Amino acid sequence: MVKREVDALMQQYPVEYEAIKEVMAKVGGVLLSDLDTLRHDPVTLLTAILIFGNVDELMQKVKLNAITMLYDILWAYDSHTTLPFNNVMWIIYTLQPPRVTDLLPPHTRTAMVVGDTEILTFDNAKLRAPISPCKVVLAAYASNKLTMAHPQPSAPPQITLSTRTTTVTIKPDFRVDVNGREIGTSDVTIGELTIEQSNLQVKLISPFMIVRVATKERVVSLEVSGWTFGRLAGLLGTYDGESGNDWTMPTGIQASTLQELVTSWQEDQQCHAPDVSLVSPAQVTTERLFHCYPLLGVWSRCNSLVRPEPFIHLCYTTTDPCYAAQAYRTMCTTKGIGPLVPRGC
Repeated sequence: MVKREVDALMQQYPVEYEAIKEVMAKVGGVLLSDLDTLRHDPVTLLTAILIFGNVDELMQKVKLNAITMLYDILWAYDSHTTLPFNNVMWIIYTLQPPRVTDLLPPHTRTAMVVGDTEILTFDNAKLRAPISPCKVVLAAYASNKLTMAHPQPSAPPQITLSTRTTTVTIKPDFRVDVNGREIGTSDVTIGELTIEQSNLQVKLISPFMIVRVATKERVVSLEVSGWTFGRLAGLLGTYDGESGNDWTMPTGIQASTLQELVTSWQEDQQCHAPDVSLVSPAQVTTERLFHCYPLLGVWSRCNSLVRPEPFIHLCYTTTDPCYAAQAYRTMCTTKGIGPLVPRGC
């Protein structure tokens, strides 16, 4: 039906159709020429962009030194890949996932908290939570519940995973308590729950959830089984493919404000949390814009599997751009793609 309508429209305006084809051919030719220049002589092209873009004014605005700019340029060039190569990488990592079981549905999905406050839900909605001692529910499924609180404002959050028989708490200093007793640094398995500790992360593994708390970066990620599809609740979303309903409160009603949404997921409704609101694009500084785009690798090898746009948004709003970069690398690692080089942080 659509094709018939389009064909009829083209037959009705043959001259305009030919003109559009000619314009698109010229645009495509210029684009291919520019990409060829970029591949063979990136330094010349980037230098021209900087000169014609008034680099002195840019330097004055963002207060960057030449070393930082050169580093960002090299990072962007190093991570550049052509579209056909991205497609090849997509095929490789799709057909050879880190786990054989990932080939079959239901598929896993990951959500995360970046920089203590910025939230990326399972369906890529961008939310935020205030730094507050009030405990909020990040995700709940059956007898499994993941909560977050900030007992110390300047420290990482305290993460608690509760199951039917076990409660595990990862404290701000990354000490781990099981049912109120500290377990030290050894790996243990208690019933269906496994706790793995290293100098990089603390990982809690249950049949339906894998919680990763990075010890060197402010990143908390939650990977859930595909069997939880459409059955999750909490600030990390419902995991049903619809980002719009990630604003749903426990009552089933859509929250009108972010403050209302966060308050509704507090375990103690009497606990007073600080005000919270989304960051306006007008609040993002020029310096942050300049750093975030190359930091995450616009043409990263991981782009074929994990779109960088939500993480670039997180980079704009989080306290440290490197938290967003680490979150992106964490997501890429879950897809089987190793750390990106250069790291950028």
